[in-house]
This record gives sequence, C-alpha cells and structure tokens, in this order.
Amino acid sequence: MGTTKPKLTLDDLVDLENIPIERVFEKLRCNKEGLTYTDVNERLRIYGHNRLEEANTERKMLKFLRYLWNPLARTMLAAAFMAIVLANGGGKPPDWQVFLGIIILLILTSSLYSILAVKIAGDIADRVYIRKVSRVLRVGREGWCEQDSSDLVPGDIVRIKRGDIVPADARILEYCITDPVVKIDESNLTGESLPVTKLCPGACVYSGSTCQQGEIIKAVVIATGVHTRYRNAAAAHVVDSSNQVVCFQRVSKGIEKFCIRFVLVVMAVEIIVMYCIQHRAYRSGIDNLLVLLIGGIPIGMPLTLLLIMGPCVRDLNGVAIKRMTTIIDIACMDVLCSDTTWTLTIGMLDGQRDLIEVFANDINKDTVALMTARAYNYERCVGTPGKELLLPYCPTDELKFHTYLDGEGKKHRVCIGKPEHILNHYADNKSDIEPRVHSVMKTFAEKGLQSIAVAYQEFPTDIEHRVHSAIDMFAEKVLHSIAVQANQEVPSDIEQSVHSVIEMFAEKVLQSITMAFQEVPSDIKQTVRSMIDMFAEKVLHSVMEAYQEVPHGAKEKTGGPWQFIGLLPFVDPPRDSCASSIRELLNYGVNVKIITRDQLGIGKEIARRLGMGTNMYPSSALFGHNTDQGKLIAADDGLSIDELIEKADGFVSCVHPEHKYKIIKHLQSRKHVCGMIGGGSDDIPALKKADIRIAPWGATEAACLAADILLMDGLQYLCQAVLTSRSITVRMKSYLVYDVSIAIRNVLGFMLLALVWKFDFPPMMTLLLAGANHAITIGVVPNRVKSSPLPVYWSLSEILMCGIVLGSYLAMSTVIFFWAAYDTNFFLLEKIANQLASAVFLQVCTSSFALLFITRTGRLLPGCDIALFCVLLSLTFTFFAVYDNQTIIVNKGIGWGCAGKIWLYNTVFYVPLYCIKFFNQRSRKGIFKSIL
Repeated sequence: MGTTKPKLTLDDLVDLENIPIERVFEKLRCNKEGLTYTDVNERLRIYGHNRLEEANTERKMLKFLRYLWNPLARTMLAAAFMAIVLANGGGKPPDWQVFLGIIILLILTSSLYSILAVKIAGDIADRVYIRKVSRVLRVGREGWCEQDSSDLVPGDIVRIKRGDIVPADARILEYCITDPVVKIDESNLTGESLPVTKLCPGACVYSGSTCQQGEIIKAVVIATGVHTRYRNAAAAHVVDSSNQVVCFQRVSKGIEKFCIRFVLVVMAVEIIVMYCIQHRAYRSGIDNLLVLLIGGIPIGMPLTLLLIMGPCVRDLNGVAIKRMTTIIDIACMDVLCSDTTWTLTIGMLDGQRDLIEVFANDINKDTVALMTARAYNYERCVGTPGKELLLPYCPTDELKFHTYLDGEGKKHRVCIGKPEHILNHYADNKSDIEPRVHSVMKTFAEKGLQSIAVAYQEFPTDIEHRVHSAIDMFAEKVLHSIAVQANQEVPSDIEQSVHSVIEMFAEKVLQSITMAFQEVPSDIKQTVRSMIDMFAEKVLHSVMEAYQEVPHGAKEKTGGPWQFIGLLPFVDPPRDSCASSIRELLNYGVNVKIITRDQLGIGKEIARRLGMGTNMYPSSALFGHNTDQGKLIAADDGLSIDELIEKADGFVSCVHPEHKYKIIKHLQSRKHVCGMIGGGSDDIPALKKADIRIAPWGATEAACLAADILLMDGLQYLCQAVLTSRSITVRMKSYLVYDVSIAIRNVLGFMLLALVWKFDFPPMMTLLLAGANHAITIGVVPNRVKSSPLPVYWSLSEILMCGIVLGSYLAMSTVIFFWAAYDTNFFLLEKIANQLASAVFLQVCTSSFALLFITRTGRLLPGCDIALFCVLLSLTFTFFAVYDNQTIIVNKGIGWGCAGKIWLYNTVFYVPLYCIKFFNQRSRKGIFKSIL
C-alpha cells in the first residue's frame, strides 16, 4: 500500500521567512508551477481566506451604545440621573416625566444617527469598492490568471507589478530582467520612510506594502490574512495621515466641549449663589440645575450634522468619497497639486510623425513609427503613413519589447523607452550618436514635446545561435563535473580521454573557479582540462545537429547587437474639459499647481494649453542653501523655498517621490490646505501627506487605497464637489451658530431668572424646548444657500464668538421680558409662577424659531418649506400657551392678548439683529461675514 501524503497544518507556516527557498517549497508542498484548485480549496479550509477582521463587523447594538457614550449623551444621562435620583424632597415626587423624556430623546437621536450612519457608510462602500485581484499561477489554467486576493493561500505563485499592493507575505523567486532592482514601500507597516530594496531572490515582501519600483515575476506566498507578519498594520494600509485637516471634526468637538464646560461653570455659580447666599430649598435648586443641563446641551447636534452631510455625499456625481468628512474638508482647499497623466491629460501618446528624428541608414520616419507601434503590439494605430499616430500611454521609464517575424520569416526585436536608458543599454552605436540624441531631445523639450527612443535588433543566423547554445550546455556539464570530482579522486579513464585542450575555454573556466575557490588544486585543474577535451567533439556534434534539424527563432534568445534607430516626439494631449475646469477652480480661489516628471518646456506647454500660468521651476530649486540668518533660499531664485513654492505655477522634473512630498510639506507650513491628485506609485508619499487625497480613475491600486476621493472622470466633477462642499459647510456653520446661541440664551437667561427673581422654570418645559429646537433645525438640511466664491475656513473662535453675541442678546431679551411681565402690567399677566412659566415658554420658543433665519448665511430667501414649518410650529406652541390649562406642557393659559404682545415684543427685538446682519453682509470687513 502506498503512503498517504501528510496533511498541511498551521505549524507549516513557522519561520518560512528565513529558511532556504527549497525548504519553503518542501514545507508548503508546492512548486513553481502553482497549485491546483483542489489544493486551493483544501488550504482555504486550513488557513482561511486572505482577509483581516474588519473593524466594522461589530454589532449594531454596540454602535448604538457607543453613540450613547459620546460627551453630549453622557451629560444628558447625568441629567436623567439627577431627575430620577437627586430630584427628591419638597413634598414632590422625583421628576419621572423628565427622566423618561430625556431617555426617549436620547434613544430617538441615537437610533436615527446609527441607522443613517450605517446606510450612508454602506452607500459609500458600494461606490468606492475596489475588487482586489492578484495574478496567480494555477495548474489547469494556461499562463497567469486573475483571482480575488482573498482567495490566495500559502503555496500560491503570484506576480507583483509596480504600483501593486503586496497581497500577502511572500518570498521572491524571480525578477524582471529589464529592471532587476525591486523597491518596496513598507512605511505603512514599519514606519520606515524610504523604500526597502530587495536585492536577492528569496527576499521577503510583506502584505500591505507597495511595490514602488521594479517587477516581481514570481513569488511564493508564505502567509495570508491573520497569519501575516504585520497583520495589524496591514489592516490599515489606507494610511492614516496625522497631519490631515479634518477642520469640521475639530470644530464640532470644540463646540461640544465649550457647551459642556460652560454649563458646568454656570451650574457651579448657581449652586454657590442658591445654596450659600440665598439658602434656597434643595428641590428648587435641583430643578434649576436640571434646566441648565437640559437647555445648554445640544444633544441633537451630531444627528443634524449627519443629516446635512449624508445626502449630499451620496448624490455627488463623478466622484466617490471614501471618508465622509472629506467632503467637508474640500471646502477649505486653497491649493491643488496635480500630476498630469490621466488627470489633466488623456493618457495617450500623440506621436508627431513629421518631427521624428532618424539615426540609422535605410530607415525612414514611417518605419520608426511602425517599429514604435509594434513595440506596443498596436500596429493598427499606425494606419496610412503621414496620418495620426496615437498610442496607449506608457511611462517613459518603463521599457517595452516586442519580437516579431517579417514576411521572409526573419526575426526582429524592437525596444522603446526613456532615451537615456536606451542610449546606455540598447545602443551599440552610442558613441556616434550620443551628442546628436541629446541635442534633438533638447529641441523637442523646447517645443513642449516628450521623447521616446526606439531601438532595433536583428537576430543572427541559426548556426551562431546553436554554437552559443552548445557552449552554454558544455559549460554547465563542466561545472557539474567539477562539483562531482572536487571531493574524490579523478578516475583514470577520464585522464586518459584527454586529446587536446581548448585553451580559451580552459582559462575562462579556471578563472571562474579561482574566483569561487580562491585556489584551485592541481588535480581539479587536470580534471577540468580532461573534461574540456572530452566534450569538445560533443560541442561540434551539437552544432551540426542544430543546424540541420532545429529551426531557429526562439523568442528568448539573445540576438544581435542593438541599434538606436530613432527618436519619436510625442505629447500627451490635455483632456477636453480640463481647461475650463481649471479656470473654474481658479475662479473659486483654488490655486492649481502642476507637479510632473516632464522637462521644463513640456510642463510649460501643458500649462499653456490648459490656460494656466507658466511660472514653473525644476525640482532642483527645492534643494536650496542656508544663508547667514539660517533662512533656506531656493537654488534658482532669491526667494525662500516656501515663497518660491507658494508663487510657482508648477514644478517639473519631479522624478523622485520626495520631490512631490516636499512641495506638499512646504505648502502646509504656509498654512495652506493642500489637495493632491496622483495615480502612480511615486505619488503615494505626497498623497499621504496631503490634506485632501484624490486619485484619478485608472490609478494604481496603492494610490486608490491611499486616496480619500476617486475621480471617475475629469476635473469637472471635482469642481462640482468643491461647490457642494462649500454649500454643506455654509449650512453646518449656520446650524452650529444656532446651537451655540440657543445654549447661551438658555443657560444665561434661566440662570438670571433663577438668581435675580428666584423664579423656578419647570424642567419639563425646558425639555420640550430642547426637543422643539432640535426638530426645527432639521429645516437647515434643505436650506437654500449660495456657495462661497472662495475657500471656506472653519474657525471655532468665530463660531463661538458669533454664538455668544447672539445668545447673550437673546438672553437679555428674555430677562427684559420677564421684568416687564413680573414688575409691570404691560402683558396683563397674573403674578403666579404657572402663568409666568407659560409666557416665558412662548417667548423663548418663538424667539428660538426666528433665530434660525438670522443665522442663515447669504442673501437668498429661505425656502417655503422651512418658513412654513417654522410658522406652523410657532403657532402650535402658541395655541398650547393660550388655551392649555391641564397638560404637562403648561399649567395656565395666558390668553390671546398676551400672546399677541409676546409676538410683537419678539418682533421688535429682532429688528436690530436683522439690521446688524444686513450691514455685516454688505461690508467688506464684516466681523461675522463668513457666518451671517
């Protein structure tokens, strides 16, 4: 009976990073040909899918409870505790109505917030979902196939290109021949800012890192999912930037802290005055403290802000928002740095046939164009000679090869790429043409054209190929024989087989052995010479067989010398809508800067076509020198680095990722809010540093994962997003000012009534006022506003100052009203607490609703739905105040005469506020112009 194959276990993944690569294959029971689908399914059951536990898999109830534990909700829970536990004595039971009201209000706001947040998050996830695929070898499938990265298992053979996110921990097996240097960005895993160079096969790459340079032809997966080395860091390979603006979050949290601290300070003052100075009853003091807690905490603020923001995020066209607060931060953006390819340009090579420069005899311009198209395997684009040559975009630092047979069966190979690289590595005629190549490139660059070099190679005759093949085979056999004979005696039959010595081969072999062994024993030398003579005849025999029987033309063979045949000038044409979109952004106060790898002339030509400024500098200007005062001066100008970057329209020759990163860093040091559009692997450091991260459609996987916004098309959709963001910001500012004003009015007003007149306002009425205020603010969501023509900055101090001024004015109006109602007969009220409470309730309620129109930004009239909602709600509470004598809302009606005078009183007090708003909007330096 045959032995059964042992099953794989998790223990087989131990220390696969450090053992020899042969042992890796042995432990994982795999080979370089890949796994079968049966093996994959079995390993999925053992190791699980290649995914990490998502942070959002927690239950909805936990999300709900977490919301209940935010600072505002905790303060309201403290108020509920006071109502049911501390509010005792004075011959009255605990305020169970207030307790139930607070709990109901908390549950309603928390539930609505949780439901809406989950829905919006789900919509965003659906729009920005990027299916992560990997190129894998599978037995039974011809060549490489694409598989979902979550289905990778240890033992899989994968391929990783430049710009790809490494899908799992893997050991490198083979590199790309044309670019053997592989650099991996592991900054989001280890914190190392510079990319790590992987020099030798067998080196390990880790899940979540990014291939920044080179290409890994084959790598064997050694760990997946939760078994990877940096599993915790890889779970967040959308790198969190510590410098991001998040203006909205900072301001909203600042308002929460201000309201809580202000209420606590006023409560402390009230406790000292009521109990230490006035010696008030315990229950009376607790009721007044409850009024301050309930009236001063904007419990519905998170829900209302989400209602304002959520629908706008979902309805954006042409862009996908990955982080909800990004749509708010775009309103602050005043500088946008952009790469050119695929964002400002169409990402195609528009070859200029008439300007092609030929460097070889018997070749014309059309032949160079045809060779270029063949290198792309895109001959259909050539068409009729003299017509347009439009090719897919290929970065000039990448090489493209194509091997083909002509009509006579003769094999040729074409290579295109960066002129300097082709000149140095694929031009045997370099010494003859180098000065001319540089001169032509400079001429093209002055015209705003980029250059691609074309090299051509013919294959020699078949007999030469077979000679090289036989020599290679012979060398392998010699080395094998030496390895066998190195540790034992040389057999006599081999010594006797020596006929003659091929001196050239012998010296080469001995020289190689000397490098390896430092000193070659005499017996090994004899063996080498014996083996060379023995195989000499076999070499000739192999050549004869090859010439007669084996057809030539294998694609992998070396071929003859390369010949530099031409330079093809091209331009990547701008997108049709980009010029108008950039003009719009400039009109909106967003300074657009180009950051490109191209030369100065090319950058200026692109800027000219897009209607931008041409004040551009090379990246060398970023590396200045220090003056005696320690100030960093730009290399190309007398300006400081910061000033130079701020005034420039763009930078060219930004070959290294550090260049773009440095530009963003300097702009941020000048207090600019920077956006960055980039889709390449070299753009990722700048994307991580930028405040607004944007990736164009078709960007690399790493750039898409690092970005907060994905552009589905051109910049026109980004313009719409900017306008939408500013509209949302205007609505939010209006609401936040309203919330702060109401909190200040409630706390100051009711405190003065309690301390000056010793008037106890009912806590239940305060709770009803809070509910009404939160209901009325829902009207802010469809508020008609006009987008700001300039970037809108969030200023916590400005919002708080405006809210304090308005709230203090309203508190003063409430105090004056109570004085008039209590000490005069103007309002025709009985001097009893229940009726005074009804009158104060109506005055505070109607003045709060009218305040909504004061805090609105802009000159547009409010929508009919908002105005009608406010009027109906005010009339509803007026009816309760006039007629209701029994319910918990009021205790004694005030009559229509008093209600009419209260409306008139509020109208008189609001005239000055409207005048202040009118003159503030029309003055160039209005104190609160960005808010009111």
